[in-house]
Amino acid sequence: MSLSGCIEELSHAHDDGTSHVHPGGDAEHDHILIESTVDDTPRISMWPGKVNQHNENGTWMTDPDGKSGGHSSTDYPNDYGDRKLEYCQKFWPEAVDVKLRPDRETITFYTAGNANAYNSTKDVYECVFNDDSEAISTEIGSMIMPFGGEVGEISTLWIIIFTSIVWLLIIAVLQFNRSDITRDTTFYREDEQFKDQSNFSFEEE
Repeated sequence: MSLSGCIEELSHAHDDGTSHVHPGGDAEHDHILIESTVDDTPRISMWPGKVNQHNENGTWMTDPDGKSGGHSSTDYPNDYGDRKLEYCQKFWPEAVDVKLRPDRETITFYTAGNANAYNSTKDVYECVFNDDSEAISTEIGSMIMPFGGEVGEISTLWIIIFTSIVWLLIIAVLQFNRSDITRDTTFYREDEQFKDQSNFSFEEE
């Protein structure tokens, strides 16, 4: 979120480059609230002959080695033109694929050693990750939603149900153990009774 418009001065400029003066000093005026969104999707871009760029948290950054370029690696061993997935994995090891994004972006590229800057509009490749974790999160959210609350927020009813299931399992285990103890005691009593009978002898008349 950012404010666009006047800087609180007698004479000032707007973000669009225009300027004006408020007669009589700090006259009342409105600011326009603008919603700004940052695309933080991991992505890369290449310009053969320049150092590759990667986007971290919405900001384009040049490769710190100052030599990874966009030519084929068969022509230039340090380049990644034919190894875009490997280049994604250089910064995001969990990446499993790359895909060309529909929109190109204007990015600042640098010459070898990150010396001189040049702006150019180039293709951008998005680094793709395994979405198992996202699918699991979505599935859990859909389970929670019927019990109220937003996705990712565990409702009171869900906690009660989960706690009840745990207690039922504990009771079942205790009951099973109790049955084992009763059965063992019964066998012990029968065995003792058998021993008593085996020791019984008839006296001869």
